[in-house]
Amino acid sequence: MAGIDQPPRNGQFGKESDWECSEILGDPDDMDAALAALVEKSERISDVNSQINDMLIRHGVNTIYQLGLSDEESSKREDAALEGYRQDVENGDFSKLDISALEEYGGDKLALAEAIDLQLQVYIEKRIASEMFVMMCVSTELDSQRVMDGTEKTDMIADHLLVLDETSRSPWFGFLNEALGGEDVSPERVERVMDAQAAANKTGDPYEKSREFYDRIFMETGGGLSAVQTALVAYDIAGLAMKEMTDQASGGEYAYCIEKLQRNGLSDEQIATLITAYKEIVQKPPKAEE
Repeated sequence: MAGIDQPPRNGQFGKESDWECSEILGDPDDMDAALAALVEKSERISDVNSQINDMLIRHGVNTIYQLGLSDEESSKREDAALEGYRQDVENGDFSKLDISALEEYGGDKLALAEAIDLQLQVYIEKRIASEMFVMMCVSTELDSQRVMDGTEKTDMIADHLLVLDETSRSPWFGFLNEALGGEDVSPERVERVMDAQAAANKTGDPYEKSREFYDRIFMETGGGLSAVQTALVAYDIAGLAMKEMTDQASGGEYAYCIEKLQRNGLSDEQIATLITAYKEIVQKPPKAEE
């Protein structure tokens, strides 16, 4: 009858038509292409991670963080590092401690032990963040397969060694020299650049913005993330923010990054808040020198 909708046939009650499904899900070809791109990227990342892990072993670099590990495996490495550092302290190695901050505990052995543990845990978190930052920078360079000139490579190695609080005599130098490709650079040349950068950094705190961003993540998540999870969240948030700042906030990679953060327990609101915080922090002008 005219003006009256005919009932669906063949038991199709509640089922959308093909065009309705297409409207909801998007074009199948586009979805296949996006999925294929994500799979390819995942395989490429896995291959690069394996290369990095192999080079770290070859150069004798001991790390707390290791690419590709599960949260459980990473936590075990953190626990092992903490136990090792405790043993170092018992053996008289106080290099990872701020001794002046421990003087107030005097003869209270229990409080002193807790304070030492806290300092060691903070050291581990900072160390993991540094290692992750360097490995992810190296991963990006390996994936790009570009060849940098000697000056750029020297500057980058110097930057990374300063972030790690290492010298050109550490195993990290050999790893970075190989991983960044191109012509080998000399440790003496890197050391000169490091000395110049260290002198320049005395006028301010080069890690102030990083620490501020980590504090924001801690406050936003209530401190419920491990050191590795916090560093991964920071990396993903930074990536999302940079995509937004360069008008690339679309496509499969952006959505996949959001999904990863959600799997770590972050809500859409928390993700948006942290992206905004990152933009504000990186765009904040440096403090005027006194």
